Amino acid sequence: MNVNKIFVELELICSKVKELNIEFRVFGSAGIYLHCPEFRYYFELFDREVNDIDLIGRLSESTKLVKLLKSIGFEEDVEIKRLFGFQRRIFYKDNGTVLVDVVFEKLHFCHDIDLRKRLKLDFPTISVTDLLLSKFQKVELDDIDLLDISVLLLEHYIGNTEDDIINVDYISDLCSRNWGFWKTVNLNLNELEDKISTIIKEPDEIKYVIDKLMQIRKTITNSKKSILWKLRSIFGEKIKWFRDVDKL
Repeated sequence: MNVNKIFVELELICSKVKELNIEFRVFGSAGIYLHCPEFRYYFELFDREVNDIDLIGRLSESTKLVKLLKSIGFEEDVEIKRLFGFQRRIFYKDNGTVLVDVVFEKLHFCHDIDLRKRLKLDFPTISVTDLLLSKFQKVELDDIDLLDISVLLLEHYIGNTEDDIINVDYISDLCSRNWGFWKTVNLNLNELEDKISTIIKEPDEIKYVIDKLMQIRKTITNSKKSILWKLRSIFGEKIKWFRDVDKL
């Protein structure tokens, strides 16, 4: 895969999005790569590929995005449109060597991440907090997910605002209202802490990441839980708390 070609197309798409003033933002591997200039070299160390361009935006602006993509040479996968309707659209260029995967309003994976009120927080990507949440919501992380989370934590400070830092208060708020999401995030914090030394070799960097994991864990543990959270916690793992996600 020609990564340079993907980022050339991504830069063009982002410039057109800005020109049209429409709210579409990058997430996925390309979003993390863009948001982590200091530590993106870990992508190369682990052969982490950026194979496509993931976008999320407003459904009400989908017509403008489709017109934009077609104006720069992309074609739509009509079968995906037939299968997913307004939830997902896929576009390709140069015989499929560049692919754009578009979703709207929310990330629908093991848990939902609602971005309707958060698309304005950053550009050209979704916020670093939401990039992290897009990984934290996943059940059964693979090595790539663990790498992505590590890079995000190495690159960014933790705080309680959205100023290019990880907003732990926002993460805590989501977890305090949804037991299932809280459960998944905790499992992932524990897994990364157990495996961090297989990803990062520098002792200072390992400690840096573990300190952040502990800070996130402490905050979501100590937060006041909603009544719905407490009711759901009674049943615990006896009831499935996440959605299975099939790969396309």
